[in-house]
Amino acid sequence: ASRREPWALLRRALMADPLGVAREARQLPPPHDGIVAGLASLLAGHVAIARLELLHSAERREASRNA
Repeated sequence: ASRREPWALLRRALMADPLGVAREARQLPPPHDGIVAGLASLLAGHVAIARLELLHSAERREASRNA
């Protein structure tokens, strides 16, 4: 799996560097960018940033209840 795939980034955030993953995730296409950045920020303990990222992702047109 590519290191730029959302699941690969999340695995890396769980194992080692959640803040680095959050920065890198912002380069992913929407809606993956905010979802991965938000979850990685949450893993790093940055709850306010995680909330903003995840809320922004949820409000995007690209977000889907079926995804």
